[in-house]
Formats: sequence, structure tokens, C-alpha cells
Amino acid sequence: DHRDLHLSIRRQRQMCIRDRYYASVLVEDDVEPPEPTAVVEAQTIGIDVGIEHLFNYSDGRKTENPRFLTQTLPKLKVAQRKLCRKQKESHNRAKQKHAVARLHEKVANQRLDFLHQETSKLADKSHATSFGVEDLNIKGMVRNRKLSRAISDCAWGKFLDILAYKCLRNGKNLLKIGRFVASSKICHHCHSKVDQLPLSIREWQCRCGAINDRDINAACNIKLFALADALGTSVTVKSSPIAKPISVGAMAKGKKLSSYESVEAPPITTSVV
Repeated sequence: DHRDLHLSIRRQRQMCIRDRYYASVLVEDDVEPPEPTAVVEAQTIGIDVGIEHLFNYSDGRKTENPRFLTQTLPKLKVAQRKLCRKQKESHNRAKQKHAVARLHEKVANQRLDFLHQETSKLADKSHATSFGVEDLNIKGMVRNRKLSRAISDCAWGKFLDILAYKCLRNGKNLLKIGRFVASSKICHHCHSKVDQLPLSIREWQCRCGAINDRDINAACNIKLFALADALGTSVTVKSSPIAKPISVGAMAKGKKLSSYESVEAPPITTSVV
């Protein structure tokens, strides 16, 4: 009858909303990517990724972390609690499962759209021709239970993948440095290295008198090491002072500035070519 027909149409509409199909089309256009431009120091930008600020650039700019997953967590908690209360293999459970999946899909779409906007600013619209980045061990980082969700929400690996193919498409260079370079602990002014620099210290004063922002300093060092690898020049790290905080309060969480008294260690120089 009319009622059964109406229920059938309604179920079909629900099924159409629930199921999504994607098609990938591969087309050969015989267009070769342009030749990469020469690496020039004045047109090179170092990029350091982080959690508080997602991208930190060697020219002093910072990009705030939008934290899409963190913003959606309250809704996700409510939706997942409702899902747990539904009877297994019931129609209501299937609908609630779809509602949870839609929230996760929205977060993924927001994150991907944001990364495309940021990489387009770098690879498509900026005058920079080379970008220095770190070769991150993201799989190892997410093993830290305290930071795994925050690191996954940043999507650093996806950012590097998108930036790589956009640089290839525009004839720009993506320069990767080793993952074991102590980019945060080295002063980019005098190249001195401190032995200890906890994550709670966001700004620190070198023995040369320079006050370094931890993230911007790391971005500047990434640029220096990337240029050294690409141009074959040498980056010398001076002897590391034995860093001793002047006060215990300087080690407290949230402290921005830590002043170090330097005790000279035996001279050790390393070169990166």
C-alpha cells in the first residue's frame, strides 16, 4: 500500500546517504614537470612543524594549529556514547554508526582543506623557490601516549606529501635534512649547542646573548642545514657549553625564558656537507 511504498522510499534515501562511491580516473597528458630552479639562500625558507604552532618559518612567521579533532571531541564523545547504547545489529545502531563516521569525515575534510590552503601559499603563491624540512619519524612519535592524539591531529606526514608534489609541479625544491639534527638546541647565530633543552622551555638565551624562540630557531637551523646539504657548504657546530639553569624555576612548565651560564667544554666541531 501507500505506507509501505513510503517506508521503502525512505529506506532507499537513507541507504543513498549512507553509501558513497569514489572513482579514480588516470589520464596521461604528456606534460613533463618543469626543471627545478636553482637553490638560492635568499629564496629558501626553513619550516619547523609543531603542536602549539603547526608551522614555524625561518622568516619569523607562525601558523596556529586549528586542532580540528580537539574541537570536535565533545560531539564525538556524545555520538559514541549513543552508539554504545544501541542494540547490536539494529537499524538504529547502523544509523548512529553512520553519524559517528560523518563526524570523523568532517574532521578529515577540514584538515585536508587547511593543508591544501597552507601548501598552496608556499608552493603556488610565494616567491620562495626552496623549502627546508625535517625527515620526521612520525610512526615513532605517535608511540608517545601523551602526545599521540595531538600529533595525529597535526597530520605532519600529509603536509609533507602534499608540499612535495606541489613543489614538483611548480619546479620548486623540497630539501629534507636528517631526523637526528639537534635543530632546537643549536643557536642559529653563533652555532653553539646546549646539552639540555626541555620541551617546557620555549625561549632560551644563548651565551652569545641572543634570545632564541625555540621554534623559530629550529626553523632557521633547518634552513641552514638544508642549504649546506644542497650547496655543499659546511655548517659548523661550536663546542657545547655545559648548560646549567640559573634557577630551578626556569625549568618549570610554562616558563618562557631560561638563561644559561656557560662552562666551556672541550672544543668539538662537526661538519655537515
